[in-house]
Amino acid sequence: MTIQTPIQSEFKVWFTAQEMADAAECGLLQGVPATKRGVNDLAERENWSRYHALVKSEKGRGGTITRYHLDLLPIDIRLPYLRKFVQADQDDLRVPGALEAGLSERAWMERSARMIVVRLADKFKRLNRLTVMASDHMFTLTFNGGKVEGLPEWVRETIGSLSVRSIQRWRSSVRNNDGLALAHDPADARAGTGLLETAHDGRVRRHILAWIAEAPAMAAAVVRDQVIYEFGSELPDRHGELKPMPNERAFRYFMAHLREAEKAVILAYSNPDGYRSRMKLRGRNAYRHVTRPNQMWMIDASPVDALCVDGRWNMYACIDVATRRFIITFSRTPRAEAVALLIRRAILEWGVPDVIKTDNGSDFVAAATVRLMNDLNIAADTSQAYSPAEKGIVERAIKTFQHEVAPQLPGYIGHNVADRKAIESKKSFAQRLGADERELFEVSMTIEELRAWTDDWLTYIYNEDAHGGLNGISPNVAAERSAERPRRVDERALDALLMPVVGNNGRRKMGPQGIRTDNRFFMTAKVLVGTDVFCRYHPDDMGRLYVYSVDGREFLDVATDPQFSGVNPAEFAKAIIAEGNAVMAERLKDVKAEVRRIKKGPAAIARSIAVAKQRMADRTADAANIIQLPKAEKAHITPQIAAALDAATLPERRSKPAPMTEPLAALMAAVEADLAPQPSKGNVRSLRAEATPQQRFRAAQEIEHGLASGQQFEAERLLWLGSYRESAEYKTQKGIWEEFGDQAPVMRT
Repeated sequence: MTIQTPIQSEFKVWFTAQEMADAAECGLLQGVPATKRGVNDLAERENWSRYHALVKSEKGRGGTITRYHLDLLPIDIRLPYLRKFVQADQDDLRVPGALEAGLSERAWMERSARMIVVRLADKFKRLNRLTVMASDHMFTLTFNGGKVEGLPEWVRETIGSLSVRSIQRWRSSVRNNDGLALAHDPADARAGTGLLETAHDGRVRRHILAWIAEAPAMAAAVVRDQVIYEFGSELPDRHGELKPMPNERAFRYFMAHLREAEKAVILAYSNPDGYRSRMKLRGRNAYRHVTRPNQMWMIDASPVDALCVDGRWNMYACIDVATRRFIITFSRTPRAEAVALLIRRAILEWGVPDVIKTDNGSDFVAAATVRLMNDLNIAADTSQAYSPAEKGIVERAIKTFQHEVAPQLPGYIGHNVADRKAIESKKSFAQRLGADERELFEVSMTIEELRAWTDDWLTYIYNEDAHGGLNGISPNVAAERSAERPRRVDERALDALLMPVVGNNGRRKMGPQGIRTDNRFFMTAKVLVGTDVFCRYHPDDMGRLYVYSVDGREFLDVATDPQFSGVNPAEFAKAIIAEGNAVMAERLKDVKAEVRRIKKGPAAIARSIAVAKQRMADRTADAANIIQLPKAEKAHITPQIAAALDAATLPERRSKPAPMTEPLAALMAAVEADLAPQPSKGNVRSLRAEATPQQRFRAAQEIEHGLASGQQFEAERLLWLGSYRESAEYKTQKGIWEEFGDQAPVMRT
């Protein structure tokens, strides 16, 4: 992230009037007055002082200094200012090349886009002096305004609207588990299966798209009524079952999806001039900074404007920006494998590039293509959607082929509909009636001939002719004049990286019978059973697999299917089993040695108890200064327990009154002394020892326990007990005793 102004060297959000005017004068705050007086007039006119949180004053030299916060300015002024401090470079866009096993392409793109956003937000925080929350708020404002320079369009489309909470949540995931939790694919199994998408073989979708193109402002409810008028209130799903018409909300979501997915079609219908202005190639020398061979390549694809005997083929073109060297390969259909083969051929001829610029075609942003570039440490630079001007060099090269070579080929069909009609008009209506394309365009060329003629044209004409973009020299001369040393890759390693992975994104598990794929079993002795691995097909032998660690970083072995490798299955299995046993014995050697050492020491239970004792000692030491209050207890009694207690105490019970215990006698004496009248001597009353409420309650308890066990007491004591039970003192002391039991403070005598 770089600063793009010579005036201000750091990011700031608080400005004095003079600083704001200086920033406006140097182009940082476009639309703000470029004089101090003008800024002050603006502040007074807009009444900035009413925003107390955004205006602060402080004492300084010369008087009071007033500073204004950036948020006081309109959004169309703030965004260009923030844009100058938020810029993504190639290092920001590099995503770790480890294999995320089991992730779909959408999930991989979600993870990559979120990691890039977190990386840019962290770099922006290091640049400014704000808090994390304030910095993330500024970054979110810039991102949602589309002002992050150098950010690929696929990242914007994947993220959509950004919030501060999302950045904080993603940042935590990146730190904890390398961002694997950021992978997300909400519609992996439902893509293209919606009712409005599939009803009536896509006619409902086309009908809605037509209304969007014809009347862009039409509300979803009105479009829904139009569909009901055309197809009725029920629609058949993809299984033929009739379902009710989706509600207005579903129509609104589907229409938003159509507007995004078919934006080019809608624009081409509703605004042809705008469509042509956006798609037309314009400008030059946009890549004058690319001066070294292999500093940047551009690749693109286009259908060839000529037919072969087996149909129309697609050309894949790669051009080295600095030297204009050109390579073309062909594929029947757009696919990631065709991109990989184009890159392979260019690397073998020219060396490894630093950057490859592509558009957003599915074959260029596919997971296999991105994985190959990451493995080769090539930066992928994806242009904005529907912006061919960003890769105009390769577009012009393709146009050169289409206009110079294609018209000379047998089977040329024209560059557009008008050219095609002109070619067809060379034959009469009678000749055209019932004729197929090969007869109509006199097709006789094979794909082998097309490849040979294309290679010869590149070798002897295009790469040898002078180019205006090279100041009048040819691509071959430009490459020869460069002293740059190309980076080379061993062809065998390159072939291994280009081989397609097996199903399930290449992930397999080693089983007892080997690695299973395509109903075949590939055996290897160097991978233990139960190990997760990543597999690629062998480039030259379909009977073998390249086996890597699950992240793809470590090569483990070559697994073999004996039935496809021309060896005796029984002998091969016997040899593999013997080798596997040897590998397992070697792996077990250290384990067995450690087990023998363990057995010489204490038993496992003794070790566990020792650890538990130490843990308890540590807890006791930590709690040495903590005194735990006693816990209240309650007696547990049932009829059976009472009966058992009666049986156990039967021999101890007597019919005559039981002798009073010494504590009870002392307590009763104190109670009686307290209740007895005290003699007085004149105006002087003698002191006496008075029984405490606790002592009186203890005496009552002793009598109650005696009665429960069958003891006999004098009538005076029983009368006292009955009277005492009705007192507030007894009820209070009993409540305390029931709460604390024998540990109750009231029982301490």
